[in-house]
Amino acid sequence: MLVQQHSEELERAIAFPVSDSSALSPELPNSTDRALKALTFDASGVPTATPLISGTATVSTYGASLIDDADNDAARTTLGLEGFFARNAIINGNLDVWQRGTSFASAPNGTYGVDRFQWAQVGAGVIDILRSENVPDETSNYSLQIDVTTADASIAASDKYYIRYAVEGYDARRFAFGTSDAKEMTLSFYAYSTKTGTHCVAFQNSAGNRSYVAEYTINALNTWEKKTITLTADTAGTWLYTNGVGLNIYWVLASGTNFHGTADSWAGANDIATSNQVNCLDSISNNFRLAQVQLEVGADATEFGRRPIGDELARCQRYYWQSAGANWPQIQGASHTTNQLGAFFAFPVEMRDTPTVAVFGTWNFSNCGSLAVASANRHGTGVTVVASAAGNVLAAPNSSDDFVTADAEL
Repeated sequence: MLVQQHSEELERAIAFPVSDSSALSPELPNSTDRALKALTFDASGVPTATPLISGTATVSTYGASLIDDADNDAARTTLGLEGFFARNAIINGNLDVWQRGTSFASAPNGTYGVDRFQWAQVGAGVIDILRSENVPDETSNYSLQIDVTTADASIAASDKYYIRYAVEGYDARRFAFGTSDAKEMTLSFYAYSTKTGTHCVAFQNSAGNRSYVAEYTINALNTWEKKTITLTADTAGTWLYTNGVGLNIYWVLASGTNFHGTADSWAGANDIATSNQVNCLDSISNNFRLAQVQLEVGADATEFGRRPIGDELARCQRYYWQSAGANWPQIQGASHTTNQLGAFFAFPVEMRDTPTVAVFGTWNFSNCGSLAVASANRHGTGVTVVASAAGNVLAAPNSSDDFVTADAEL
């Protein structure tokens, strides 16, 4: 029994191969010599105890902060991952998402061309909105272009023309408007204009009774120029922090005297420009382009941050969604009488508020009347048809001109 046990122990023991010299000593260093050391082998293959490496290594402050981070969230913040994707309060700032189309002739007041950017005007001038491939650098695909097609050479006191972006209250909260903790903030963008001289950008609350006007200069015709505007958020006034308009931003192309104010200070007025604003509507040869729009906390304009296109599209669909495709959405079924048939279509993302849902186009209706919208909410919408007679029923789009929209823009 002892022989068998001894044999088993030998089988589990570390052994030198028989090919090794018999002069090698397989004996380990004693406990004192090997304490707090690593077992290694010298040049002859004899076991030896080697001291562990000790000492200190110098790391940067950035590296030390990362090492000290308590969890994944803190590490992501140190690495700047959260900031890279979230620091820009502008959705679709790279102007990649155009759900409604890519050209809009004689666009009236209130038109959204590119997602999240709205054209606004009071006046007789007429413009086209275009998706332009003229961009400031090769990191962007598109810019927003405004082409003047009917000039307004004499701007009346009540006239105004501008591109509007509305920041939702949840996204504007970071700037702490209306509080003593109001933050410094920086707007950066590229502009391209056929008019040199002073242009204005305005910041306003939802009520339009608190405003800040900043001037910037276009130095060269038909040239992309990066512009940076830094200001401190307003400490006064009423500002919304939930799903309403938290902040309006206006890129002004022309403005009447009713909306003129002083540059670089908050005012209790509906100001959008200074008296120095050039008239970009004074000729049908004029156009204006905008690209790479970013709004962030702080006094510096950081490198423009691009979100993944899927993320950007989903953010845009919080405010507007449009169906696409020749076979979707559709209602198909059978009715025994002139019953109403319906379906519920879920939106890709939860919308900002209950949207206005509309149906466009002629569609393909078989044994039924036109589509009716029913029970829309932030998550989806119902649509119904009434069967003309017993039998199969079909209501489906038959071209790209047939679609459903859900609008919850600010």
